[in-house]
Amino acid sequence: MSDLQLDILPRIFEKWTMLEAFVVRSWYDNDAVDTIHINFTEKLLNLPHLRSFNVEGYNVGYIDKSIEKLKKLDILRLEKTQTPIVVPWENI
Repeated sequence: MSDLQLDILPRIFEKWTMLEAFVVRSWYDNDAVDTIHINFTEKLLNLPHLRSFNVEGYNVGYIDKSIEKLKKLDILRLEKTQTPIVVPWENI
């Protein structure tokens, strides 16, 4: 996924607010995605119906505290990332 594609994600989610599941997987080896980070911004996390968010093979740059607004989220799977992940939930 290129930086351009990562910029498109928030725009897609603005239109698809009824989205319940989302999966993004890298087809590159881990060395190729070292410089690519997905930032979970408030704009990206504006998905009130989201139940499952799966990211595989990309590094996580930032997770905004607005992730707490995803009340229906059952699964947040961040797999094969090479960066430390901090999920800012107050009430886990």
